[in-house]
Amino acid sequence: MIYGAAKSVAGPVVTDVLGSDGGSAQSSPGLFAGCTIIPLDELSDSEMDPVSRVSTDATVTLDDYNGTLSGPGPTGADPGAAAFDQSNYLQASDDTVFNYGASSFSFAVQVKFDVSLFNRNIFSKWSFDFGGQYFFSQLSSGLRFYVVDEGGLKSTSGPSPITLGQWLHVICEYDATANEIAIYVDGVKGTPKAVGTVSTGTDSIFTVGASSNMDRFFDGSVSMLIAKEGLFTQEEKDAFNNDWLTRSTI
Repeated sequence: MIYGAAKSVAGPVVTDVLGSDGGSAQSSPGLFAGCTIIPLDELSDSEMDPVSRVSTDATVTLDDYNGTLSGPGPTGADPGAAAFDQSNYLQASDDTVFNYGASSFSFAVQVKFDVSLFNRNIFSKWSFDFGGQYFFSQLSSGLRFYVVDEGGLKSTSGPSPITLGQWLHVICEYDATANEIAIYVDGVKGTPKAVGTVSTGTDSIFTVGASSNMDRFFDGSVSMLIAKEGLFTQEEKDAFNNDWLTRSTI
């Protein structure tokens, strides 16, 4: 079963972004153009196991394995997010999805953490068996973004401890020009970490809710995932941080 219709990746536009004052402001054309956007809101009990979550890039789907994926979203809608319970996950169809090599790349995710757990993956393209490129992890009350360079795993922390049950806007980025990685939480940037060139070869498959090995299961919810080969513009970061993006507004 396919949920929704795939849109062209050439020019998705956020049509209604709330400004910091809570008012409505139209974003400029081309915002998030070139990004792959996977909305995980507006799910229902009839859309489960197996089901593909269609992104704006018709070549990217995430298949639902093992369990219910529905829950309240950041604005209180029910259902409105993919809910993970330490047993279910979403996984791409093959290892080419989000395999960015040595290029800069960024991920934006609307996420909520329900339980304090150590070393649990929100999204991952890494495993003990196959190695990989990167993963975004919860470490008890903190967040860490990892990449693999020529020296092995390197990581950086989020700017502050997380609050359980609170929805967050999180951006993870690898800047191949500055050779650093960083995490932003609700627009606040953590301390960047210097890294080398990120690994280009991996058989690990992109996974949401667990590691690519289908372990390190996450407990919480995700309502939106945006991936970009390159760095988000400041306008894109502001649009992401100032509103709760949904299937109908992006």
